[in-house]
Parts: sequence; structure tokens; C-alpha cells
Amino acid sequence: KGHLWFTIERPHERFEGVPALYFELAPNYFSYGCGYWDASPATMAKLRRRIETDPKRLEKLVRKLNKSRFTLSGEQFNAEGDVGKLLNPWYNAKNIAVSYDDNPEAAVHAGAQRRSLAGFRELMPLYLYLDSLGGRSRTE
Repeated sequence: KGHLWFTIERPHERFEGVPALYFELAPNYFSYGCGYWDASPATMAKLRRRIETDPKRLEKLVRKLNKSRFTLSGEQFNAEGDVGKLLNPWYNAKNIAVSYDDNPEAAVHAGAQRRSLAGFRELMPLYLYLDSLGGRSRTE
């Protein structure tokens, strides 16, 4: 196998619509982050409604992420809506994930595990936010 994946997610019946923390090791890079493998349209609609009704919560998370090593990825709609420069990429996303990529040698250097663990701690507020879109109220 060319890639090794490790994911942390809550128990579920279907992979779509459930966020995960992940670590991937490949021959020419390693990557880790948080997001959806395949968010359902209903989940993304919930995210858009949440942005429309309570933008401050995601704004706070996005500002922190914008200062971190993580970058937002995922396909964008051509013109879904305009909720402001900061949240437009999140609002107009067909899928959501944030990740950090580096060369594979960096994954085995001293301190890489510590940096990765610190990165996962940085991502936990986003994971909890995304997980709350599924209707669980523990993070609301």
C-alpha cells in the first residue's frame, strides 16, 4: 500500500457527514488535519445555516486557524453566497477540511510527534464545532 491513514472519529454507521482527525503518511509527503472525508449536502447546509445565524463562533476558530500551519482545502461552489471575506471560503465549500502537509522525512525527525500532537490539540475546537453539526449538544 502506498499510503498509511490513521483517523480518529466518533462511532458511526456511515463515513459521510462525520468529521475526523486524520494523519496520512505517503511516499512523498505526510499530512494531518481535521474535516470531512465526504460531507453530505445536508451537513454542509447545516454549516451554512450556522454561519448565517451564528457567525462569531466560526469566525473565532477561523482567525486562529489562519495564524496556524493549517490550510483550508476542499472544492468550492462558483457562487453560493457572500457572508464576508473571512467566512466565504467556508460558506461556499462543497466539503471542509483543514490540513498541514510536509515532506515524509519531517514526520520522523525528532519532535515531529510532539508537533503533530500539538497540531491535533489546535484542531480540537474545529473538530467539536463540526461534530456539533450532527445534532449533538455537548459542545453547543
